[in-house]
Amino acid sequence: PQQPPAHVTHRHAWRLPLETAGFKIARTCIPLLPRLAVRAIAWTAGTLGWLAGGKLKRIGEANLTLAFGASLAPSERRRILRQAYRHFSLLTLDLFWFAHDTRRRLDRWVEVDPSVPALAEPKRLMVLTAHLGNWEILGMRTASLGRQLMSVAMPLTNPFVDREFIRLREATGQIIIPRDGATRKLLKGIRDGAAMAVLLDQNTPLAEGGAYVDFFGLPVPVSTAPAHMALMTRAHIALVVCLPAPGGKYRAHCERIIELPPEDLPREEAALQLTRRMTASVEAMVRKHPGYWLWLYKRWKFIPPGHDGAGYPFYARASKPGE
Repeated sequence: PQQPPAHVTHRHAWRLPLETAGFKIARTCIPLLPRLAVRAIAWTAGTLGWLAGGKLKRIGEANLTLAFGASLAPSERRRILRQAYRHFSLLTLDLFWFAHDTRRRLDRWVEVDPSVPALAEPKRLMVLTAHLGNWEILGMRTASLGRQLMSVAMPLTNPFVDREFIRLREATGQIIIPRDGATRKLLKGIRDGAAMAVLLDQNTPLAEGGAYVDFFGLPVPVSTAPAHMALMTRAHIALVVCLPAPGGKYRAHCERIIELPPEDLPREEAALQLTRRMTASVEAMVRKHPGYWLWLYKRWKFIPPGHDGAGYPFYARASKPGE
């Protein structure tokens, strides 16, 4: 039998066969369902997940309180979190559903606004987005327009599921690049005319090129690598999102184009300034569409050195050297 990867603990290794079996069942059954059934299952599963509560729900509630404070009534926070649960359920099912007859289903169910830069094809393009809307379908749809799209993905703990998810993501021509050695490949791709997709709302340790940048008023570690690559290539940075639309469809549109700092700024200063600008743009997008962001993620996990921790959620901890 296949041995689990070295980074999988014995405590979690027992899950791998169950995850693999569940993945195979979902991959076989979900694409056969009509669109309405997929939406109904997602709505039900999301509602049950929200009702069940648990630690994830506590994380979501803490994040919403941090982000909006007293400006949102408790009932509105509950509504947003419930919507986020339902949306994440649909996102998960749709990765399987769009795996069958992919191009036809993308053409029928995913509308692309003319504002999306992949249509205008600027020579050098960075597609900036977040864990908001359906970022998976956004990548598949953007690549289906004929523009080569490159993105970096963290490997999953289950090697079979990881391989299959990469295969699903690459179905329309998207290229998934392993994290190790990704920078050189991405730089070459952008210079050769490929677009680069970036999910910026993830915790990136300082040792891996992160910097603390304000997000909803509190510093979080954000990768500066996309900013450095944009500066090195002078790529257009387009903030793009793919949101649910009436009738079970999605609609991808460009929220804004983010301007690069002046070329005469020192590189590190320019990269930090651009990272702040990109993060602020993502925050504005989350504020505009709060029900479609992944509030269950520990985005405010690390308290930076010298900060007293005031305002951080219950799950936060003081960062260690390099975090």
